[in-house]
Amino acid sequence: MKKTKEEAELTKNHILKIAIKVFIKYGYSATRLEDIASEASVTRGAIYHYFRNKRDILLAIHQNNKERVHKIIDEVMESETDSIEIIRKGILKTFEHFENDEDFREIEEFFFKIEFASIINRDEILRNCFHNDMKENNTKIYNVIKKGQLEGKIRIDIDAEKLSIIILSFHLGISMIWFKKIIDFSIKEMALHQIEVLLNGISNKQN
Repeated sequence: MKKTKEEAELTKNHILKIAIKVFIKYGYSATRLEDIASEASVTRGAIYHYFRNKRDILLAIHQNNKERVHKIIDEVMESETDSIEIIRKGILKTFEHFENDEDFREIEEFFFKIEFASIINRDEILRNCFHNDMKENNTKIYNVIKKGQLEGKIRIDIDAEKLSIIILSFHLGISMIWFKKIIDFSIKEMALHQIEVLLNGISNKQN
């Protein structure tokens, strides 16, 4: 019997969810499609129905994560006009999801637990994909900073391009420390303090 569109989507999402666990368990390079099929209780043919190879699975996991993050940021930008508040709430909302949304946290944690750096060094397609997405994220931050500078909210003596990279690095850095449990802390509470330090440094005190 042919699956409905909804059933097919459920199967695809099930495979992706199991793939995350298998990649973490064995490492991306050592994982075989048979491993994912076995853990997901589906046939290898079912895997190939949705994905051509491991790369496709990894890209799909990344795409799901990207859509979740963009949804959070878009909601903040729709509800806020103040550039400082967009930066503050954009970071805080993401960290809140890390603590409160198990599916969101699992995908983010996945990229910190697999051998991500070596994967993208070996695979040009993956490298270009992640490079382009990182540039897109950086551009979003840059545009918010420039808007804040034009409105007099953010200091104009700070290079917007460099600041966007600093904010992106702050987000990635604190995420890595939390996910790898280098130091035990509430990422939401820690972010509140760290963000205020960051924003106090870039805010135009005259406004």
